[in-house]
Amino acid sequence: MECTTKPGEDKVFLCELFTQIQDTSTSEGQFQELAFLLREIVVYSLSLEVKDRARFYKHLCSFGFMVSIEIMLTYEVGVVVATAVDILVMVSEYHSSILRDYILSETQDEDGQFLNILLSLLVDSQYPEIDVQLVGLVKMLIDSENIMAEAGAPTTEKSLFLNHFYKYSMHRLMAPLMAQTATETVSKDTSHNAVLLSHILDILSLCVERHTYHIRNYVIDKNVLGRVLVLLTSSHTHLALAAVRFCRKIVGLRDEFYNRYIVRNNLLAPIVRFFVAQGQRYNLLNSAIIELFEYIHKEKDAKSLVSYIVENFMPSLDTVDYVNTFQCLKLRHEQEMDRCSQLSEPMVGGIIRAEVSGRYRRDPRQLDEDEEAWFDTDEGGSSSPPDYRQVSKHTNHTYVAGTNSPRPPVGLHRTNSMPPDSKLYSISTALQSLVDYDEDSDEDPEDTPAKQPKLNST
Repeated sequence: MECTTKPGEDKVFLCELFTQIQDTSTSEGQFQELAFLLREIVVYSLSLEVKDRARFYKHLCSFGFMVSIEIMLTYEVGVVVATAVDILVMVSEYHSSILRDYILSETQDEDGQFLNILLSLLVDSQYPEIDVQLVGLVKMLIDSENIMAEAGAPTTEKSLFLNHFYKYSMHRLMAPLMAQTATETVSKDTSHNAVLLSHILDILSLCVERHTYHIRNYVIDKNVLGRVLVLLTSSHTHLALAAVRFCRKIVGLRDEFYNRYIVRNNLLAPIVRFFVAQGQRYNLLNSAIIELFEYIHKEKDAKSLVSYIVENFMPSLDTVDYVNTFQCLKLRHEQEMDRCSQLSEPMVGGIIRAEVSGRYRRDPRQLDEDEEAWFDTDEGGSSSPPDYRQVSKHTNHTYVAGTNSPRPPVGLHRTNSMPPDSKLYSISTALQSLVDYDEDSDEDPEDTPAKQPKLNST
């Protein structure tokens, strides 16, 4: 504990330490020793409480801590650069807001900005042994959830940092990918380059998952997915698999903007061509492609993608019979087309015609013949209504006991045709007090004996 608190209290020591690091006349050997000393100070500071550690880092920054780290990153000695990255990883794990605040406070040109220095170390592959650490550090800095998690820390708003990243640093990250996918094949298909592109796709996947409109606008404007799918032509399977997973990440967002972008640019064509060329191979890459189509089949918000796949690629995918994914896609598309055609069916004379099947069905709002006959009988005022006991077996009317007159269907009322002194009106009124027509009753009519009304003949 004393080793970490004493440097913070000894201002002379800290001032001398950072002054020598920033002095260009410092020898290489002495510079390495100073870098190691600074790393030991940061290592021992991890034993402090969170609040004390944050206060300690702020105290270091007041003496030029971040400026010294930036000098170490640009020092052309691998050991010094690796030491600087180690220090940044330890600081960013709990206090990444310190790094973001410093990035936003910089005023120099783009190439000299702190974040671009980190990205240059990654994309230029000067020190491959620290690439994994650099990827983790960049992801830590641009992770929006990590920004929001540090609400109590002295950090700026999430949108401010993301705007800065996409304006000044995104093009630096994407430079190798854009340069090597300008044609239909990867221009530099080496193992070292494949690893670098995999790292870039790893960072891009985080951007797609955590950033909303920032990355969406960038992907659509720059056709990033189209460039990524060119990597399917690489001879390195892990790179092709990373490209498929990136496409799966975009589709999994269930964003209609992305779906329309995929359909408009025909972006699933490279995946289908690659899948068909692979044949019936049982490997991780084919499984990833099948899982992508399986997700599209099951996702209810991917109707546009389903139609796009069936209408454009079904002849090529029909030959794949060792899984039923593509047959299910075709079936879902047909069901959706049937549903749309039924919703747009013409209606003439109360009869709806289903043009696909050639069958007819009656509009449920239209009265059948017996209902019209009942109303016509009352309207004419005839004393001898037709014999409704001979009605077709398809009717479902209830007849008034002791008469030939049917009870009006449920839901149909004629208030202007039945005078109060009519015989039918009096009998129906009497039945309402004898028979329970409650439609909400939970009793089963088969279990309850039917109630027979008794009426006087007089």
